[in-house]
This record gives sequence, structure tokens and C-alpha cells, in this order.
Amino acid sequence: MSTDQRFFLIPTFVTLAICAAEVGISFNSVLLPNIQDNFQVSEAIAQSSVSIGLFALGFFGIIYGAISDILGRKPMFLIAIGLFSLASLLCASANTLGTFLIAKFIQGAGSGASWIVGNATLKDIFHGKDYVNIMNKIHAIAGITPAIAPFIGASIAQHFSWRHAFYALAGFGFICWIGMALFQQETLKIKKRFSIQHIMNEYQQLWTNQSYLYFLFIKVACVSILFVDISQTPLILISHLNVPQSDYGYYLIPSFLTYIFASVVAAKFSEKSLSFLKMGLVLILICAAGLILIPLTAINSALIKCFLYLGFGMIFGNATALIIISAEAAAGSASAIMIGLEMLISALGIAIVAVFFKGTYLPFALFASVMSCLSLVSLQRYQKHLQRSGTGSKPPFDQG
Repeated sequence: MSTDQRFFLIPTFVTLAICAAEVGISFNSVLLPNIQDNFQVSEAIAQSSVSIGLFALGFFGIIYGAISDILGRKPMFLIAIGLFSLASLLCASANTLGTFLIAKFIQGAGSGASWIVGNATLKDIFHGKDYVNIMNKIHAIAGITPAIAPFIGASIAQHFSWRHAFYALAGFGFICWIGMALFQQETLKIKKRFSIQHIMNEYQQLWTNQSYLYFLFIKVACVSILFVDISQTPLILISHLNVPQSDYGYYLIPSFLTYIFASVVAAKFSEKSLSFLKMGLVLILICAAGLILIPLTAINSALIKCFLYLGFGMIFGNATALIIISAEAAAGSASAIMIGLEMLISALGIAIVAVFFKGTYLPFALFASVMSCLSLVSLQRYQKHLQRSGTGSKPPFDQG
């Protein structure tokens, strides 16, 4: 295989790594009732298996980004995906809740490279509007995974056992690892010299970058809304609304189809990124109001969630691209902070909302309302920042 062909495959391998992490989260979510029954624990403790994985992803993700700027993107991918695959095997064989939670922590640690190093890898080879475009496309493809994975996980659990779902996940991880080991090309052209002081200085500079911080807040807030939803929806539909586990995936299809549609449209009109962010946040608020005001049924939930995921589709690819472009000189570290905070705040959000969980969407809707309102404030402050700096309303990739 020629060098050009290997270079062309890079977005494919990055997408596969991202999908592996997304499948891991989706499997754990749809299997929450099985995990709860197997280990005889409460719903709140079962949800902790999601939050502990997200916490590990966030904590180790902060490390991955900076180290990938030093060692290179490929070595970090291979180390992380190897951990992810081995931890999935440990999840499948765990006989106690403690062992399972440890395995989920390690799996989360292995998931850290997917989006973090993936973002930096793509930034190595795409620039400006091309980067915004490719990020929206990858978010669209990754958006298919949570729609398909619940069908696969539920089917495996129904015909075999929930443990076999984690065996399948480990197999998928090993396939990704082999493909990257054989065909992935290193994209980092200039590796930075290892220096703790340099890493600390780079992080310090990011925390003084106002554009980066405004977009960072929006993305972190919206991702935390997503993961709180993912952690509660299976319990609401399966345990409280009596939706058969095998049918659970059908209720996710409308949401993820709207997510993919919005991501594709956002990729086509990348110059409208700021407008898409605002529209997306308003749609999240509409969803939150609907979940509070409209009677809770499985069908109503599926339809109302379309507004939520339409909003996510408008936000995720654009916000990610704007974050990395705002800190282009430190793409690895910028991506690390982004994903790290996303997972840490998501884990905290899941833990908080789980305390008030009573089988309804009310706690989630209130959480989503607060986070989206704060995000709108952040977007407004960014636009005022642009006016003060004399760049009008142009996003970072249009500023010369």
C-alpha cells in the first residue's frame, strides 16, 4: 500500500477508534438493567458504571493529548486501544461489582485517545473550513453508532448474555488495533521535546485564550447533557415504561437520524457555524420544555428527543472544530482539555442527576435547561468579544 493510500485511510481509522469508544458507552447504557440485576444493585449504583468510565476517560484524556504532541499520534492510539480491548475482556469476565467497576475504569482510560488524539490527528492534515467540514462528517458517522449499537448489544444479551456483548466489544477493539498497527501513518510532523514545564505553560496559555474558553464551555455543557441522557434513558424506557430490551433501539432511531441530518447540514454550511450553535442550544431548551410539559410515554420520549439530537448535530462538530482552530498551535493539549472536561463534567452530572432520579425525565430536563442557558450566555459573550476585538461576527477560521 502506497504512502498516499495510507494517508487517505487516516480519517477512516480515526472514525473506527471513535466508534469503538461510542459502542462501549452505548453497550453499557443499554445493558444497565442487566448489570443492575446481575450484581443486585440500585439504579443509581448501576449508573455509576457509566460515570466511572467517563471519569477515567476524562482524567486520562488530559494526559493523552499532551503526550501525543511529544510521542506522536500513532503510539498513543495503540496504547489506548490496547487498554480498551483488554478492559472489555475484563468486563465480560467480572464476577463482582468491584471488578466490573475497575474494568470500566480501565476501559474508560483506554477510550481517552479516540476523540482526543483523533481530533489532533485530523488537525494535522486538515485546516480551516476543511477541518470544520471533516469534523461535522465524522460526528455524523459517529452519530450512527449509538443508533445501531443498542440493537446489537440488546440482541447479543438476549440470545447469549450481556457478557458476550463485552466480548464482542473487545474483538472490535482488537480489529481496530491491528488495522492501526499495520496501516496507520504518523501525522505529527514535528514532535515537541518532553518538558513538564512546557506542558504546563501550554495549558496555562490555553486558559488565557478567550475564544477557546467560550467554545469549550459550550461543548462541555452540551456533551454533559448527552451523557446524562444516555445514562437515564435505558432505565426510564426499559425499567419504568416497560419497553422490551430488544425493542429499546427502535426508540433511539428518530433521535439519531435527526442528529445525522443536522451534522450533514452543518458540514455543508460550515461558514454558518456560530448560527448553528445558537440554533442547537435553542432546540435543546425546546426539548427540555417538552419533556416537562408533555405526558411521559415511550413514543412521546422518542419524538421529543428529536429536538435534543437535532441540536446536538448542529453543535458538536462545529464546536469541536472551533475549539481546536482557536488553539491551533496546541491541538493535542486543546483537544485533551476539551475531552477531559467533557467526561469529568458528564460524570459529575450523571452522579448529581442520579440522586434525584425517580423514573422520569424531570431532573434531566432541569439539568439540560441550566446547561443550555449558560451556553447561550457563553456564546453571547464570545460575540461581544469579537466586536471588541474588531473581527465582527466571523468565526476563527475566517479571521485573517
